[in-house]
Amino acid sequence: MPSKLRHILVLWLAIDAVFVCGEYKDENLRKDSDFPNDIANVAVWRKGKKNWKGIGRQYNNPPPPEQGAKMARYIVHNSEWASLGSISSLSKIKGYPFTDVFSISDGTLLNSTGVPYLYMTPLDLSSKNIERDNRCSLSLSLAQSNYCQKNNLDPEDPRCAHVVLTGKMLKVKKGSEEEEIARSSLFSRHPAMKNWPKDHNWFFAKLKIESICLLDYFGGPKYISVDDYFNVKI
Repeated sequence: MPSKLRHILVLWLAIDAVFVCGEYKDENLRKDSDFPNDIANVAVWRKGKKNWKGIGRQYNNPPPPEQGAKMARYIVHNSEWASLGSISSLSKIKGYPFTDVFSISDGTLLNSTGVPYLYMTPLDLSSKNIERDNRCSLSLSLAQSNYCQKNNLDPEDPRCAHVVLTGKMLKVKKGSEEEEIARSSLFSRHPAMKNWPKDHNWFFAKLKIESICLLDYFGGPKYISVDDYFNVKI
């Protein structure tokens, strides 16, 4: 990392509540006393996985920094999952930012649309938040691939590029042509979805993008216009 980098700020998070999304219930609130033990168990699990190097797609040639719009599309199309940020409606943390991990797809492997599609259930905590306020952000990073590890880049290194898409989460209209696009986009890359429980009332959703913030090199973030983003050919 260049020697010009200065003024590192160290922050810590004071935890008010812990929600575990291991199964679909209204609010899986854990006791604070349970949390340290879980952290220790995770550490033991990872120590035992001596050959564990992360599961990720093979990202070979990301676009150069001067092609910001193409980099943003590249990250979105090659990502299998994203962190979805919504505004919490849960009583314990109402109004706080709330993040969760979702499988995503912007198209089949050979066809990128640029539109992030998700498969959601009303039972999910994020869905409950979105029902009240559908403003959301999706964060996606090259760190989920082999690229950053192969190039010895920490996930927070700007060269381990990441993009934040902000907008409104919308349900895809049932029976529409777009629903078929969403279905083929997601099911082709996440085939397990086809067998998820029918009684969970799954639906397809998409992020209507209003803002694109990309960090892929030193010098601060780039704000990519939505038009430039969708005009890119992948």
